[in-house]
Amino acid sequence: MPVADLLTAQGAVAQRAAAPLSPVPPFQLIADGELVAGDPVEVTGARAADGVQILMGTTRHEAAAFFADNPRTRALSQEDLTEIATRWFGDPERAAPGGRTTTEIVVDMVTDQMFREPAHRLARLLTDGGAAPWLYRFDWHPPHSPYGACHCIELPFVLGTAAAWREAPMLDGDPPPELVRRVRRSWTGFAQRNDPGWTPGTTHNFTG
Repeated sequence: MPVADLLTAQGAVAQRAAAPLSPVPPFQLIADGELVAGDPVEVTGARAADGVQILMGTTRHEAAAFFADNPRTRALSQEDLTEIATRWFGDPERAAPGGRTTTEIVVDMVTDQMFREPAHRLARLLTDGGAAPWLYRFDWHPPHSPYGACHCIELPFVLGTAAAWREAPMLDGDPPPELVRRVRRSWTGFAQRNDPGWTPGTTHNFTG
C-alpha cells in the first residue's frame, strides 16, 4: 500500500480515537505484564534497587508542541477546561485563568498531567529506593516563540550540529552556543562520572 494512503488512514484513526487534550498517538504498545509493563513508572522506579543511576527531566512547556497553534484548543470553553482539570487533578482551580489564555491553560495542564507529574512520581519512587535521580527542567526558548520551551526542544542542545537543526521551528534559528556547551558538559559528565554538575534529588534549570 502506498505510504501516503497509510498516513491518511492513520490520521483518520487518530481523529476518530482522539480524547480531549490528549496528544497520545492512536497506536500504542499493549501492556501484557511480561514484556510491556502495565505501569512503566513503577517498574522503572524498582530499578533503584539495582543501583541504576538516572538523569531525567522535562521542558517548561512540554505540551506546547501539540497545542500552541491548535484551533480546537482555542475553541474550548472555560467549562470544558474546568471539567478536565477536575477529572485529571481533582482540582478545578488548575483551570482557573489567572491571566492565562485558553492555550496557556491547556499547555500547563497537559504538561503537568502527561509529563511533569509522572516524572515527579518516578523521582519519588527512585528516591525512596535509595537512588535519587538527577533532575532538570529545560526552560530556555526563543523570545516570542509560540512553542515556548516545548517537547524535544532540549534535543538540539544534546545531539547533532546547529546546521542539522536549523529548520526546527521551535528554535527560530541556531541554539545559543554557550548553553549548548553547558548542556553537553552536563550530559557527558553524567555518562562518564555520574555527575552532571548538581546534587541528586535537586532540579537544575537550564534557562539560557
